[in-house]
Amino acid sequence: MRLPWLDRWVEQNNPWVREWSSGKTESLDFYDDFSEPPRLVEMHQDRIVIRFEGRPGCKWWKDWFVLKFCKQLIEEFPGITELESCLNADDVA
Repeated sequence: MRLPWLDRWVEQNNPWVREWSSGKTESLDFYDDFSEPPRLVEMHQDRIVIRFEGRPGCKWWKDWFVLKFCKQLIEEFPGITELESCLNADDVA
């Protein structure tokens, strides 16, 4: 089970040179917040499950996830219309 777009995503987006509304720019490294690239866990006709392994104390994980990853995922796959959930792995039984 593979999703080629996902396999290339970190390589194509790291580092992220983020421009703040103030005009300030900042270079963010994906691996400062995550220990490995996002991984496809499940893929079904109507849903996919992708796992991110965050590092303890990571600072920018929500920004990477919402402002970078989800935005590009929806652009690449317009059939995706909603994010069902975002769970902490410690909370998943």
